[in-house]
Amino acid sequence: LTQIEERKRGQSDVPLAVTGQVNEIQAISELAYEQGVKVGMKTHQAKALCPTIKFIQPSKHHYQSVVEELENAMTQFSSLVEPAAYEYHFPKRWYVDLKTTQFQDGLDTTLTLAKTLTHTCNLPLSIGIAKGKFPAEIATVAA
Repeated sequence: LTQIEERKRGQSDVPLAVTGQVNEIQAISELAYEQGVKVGMKTHQAKALCPTIKFIQPSKHHYQSVVEELENAMTQFSSLVEPAAYEYHFPKRWYVDLKTTQFQDGLDTTLTLAKTLTHTCNLPLSIGIAKGKFPAEIATVAA
């Protein structure tokens, strides 16, 4: 979520944390992590560790528009695209069925998909290609 917020604001040089209703941190940027901030911390604890941290309320409407961007980009490769894992109501991983894809080479498919998604959505990605959901999930986590 913080990567989406950084993209929205056009900056990644400020430590960010997305907070919930009880002042608990739901997601953090890499800069916040480097300062010792952890998901689940209270905002006052994070502020003590990282005085320059900026707290942001979740923007579900904006996150949904990013989900639609990702989904539209992935449907260029397959008609079967579905979220595989969620993090705070945002799909963290996706399954794209590539059985009917035009690409024959798994590496070619991965590189083309990554290039398309990076260009379209300007977000960091990890992609796992396999002949099934579970091995693709493992490949994504390992990437």
